[in-house]
Amino acid sequence: MQADDSGSWIGVIIPQKDLAGNFRQRWLQVVLTLSAILLAGSVLVVYMIRHYSLRYPSPPTTDSRAGSIDDDLSKMISVGEGSNLGI
Repeated sequence: MQADDSGSWIGVIIPQKDLAGNFRQRWLQVVLTLSAILLAGSVLVVYMIRHYSLRYPSPPTTDSRAGSIDDDLSKMISVGEGSNLGI
């Protein structure tokens, strides 16, 4: 405080146990609520992943190539990709 302040000051004293006491009494309830929210979110994510993975299966992929790039390009051109397909 400065000496030239002409305002009034009011002080309030609160015991520390009253300040944090409400949280100490309800910490278990807070932890359980947050855990329930996290569990519900996780269940929802798993459900959505399973639901949409069954509806939209990923296309089959092969690691080994059956032919060369030239053979694949010729096959695409022959089935109608167009004769001006560039590399």
